[in-house]
Amino acid sequence: MSKTTKFNPRPGGSFDNFLKEEGLYEKVVAQGEKEILAWKLQSAMKQMKMTVSALAKKMKTSRAAVNRILDPANPSVTLVTLEKAAFALGKRWRFDLVDLGTVARKVPKRFPAPAKSIILRPRAKTAMHRR
Repeated sequence: MSKTTKFNPRPGGSFDNFLKEEGLYEKVVAQGEKEILAWKLQSAMKQMKMTVSALAKKMKTSRAAVNRILDPANPSVTLVTLEKAAFALGKRWRFDLVDLGTVARKVPKRFPAPAKSIILRPRAKTAMHRR
């Protein structure tokens, strides 16, 4: 009995290769990493039951500045700002410099939904928020 091999009618490369060919790879990777950083900060805030206002107070900055840090679409967050946010949450960042050829992306078991679901939306003004 001979084995037959399956024929893929839609051959193609990897998604990474497609992005590189289109010149979008670096931008997409940077955006993904920013979303992960924002998600990790939000997770730490949730774990500590800390609001945006409380984090802003601990960082000695405004709520708008904290919202910019937590906004995955905002690429202009500095390392100093990330360090201040982590320190205010009782954490620190650990960054690695790796060779491009050896990057192995591991997806966490419970990875967040697409960026749309983690964007903070302004709350309606209530009597408690007006001062």
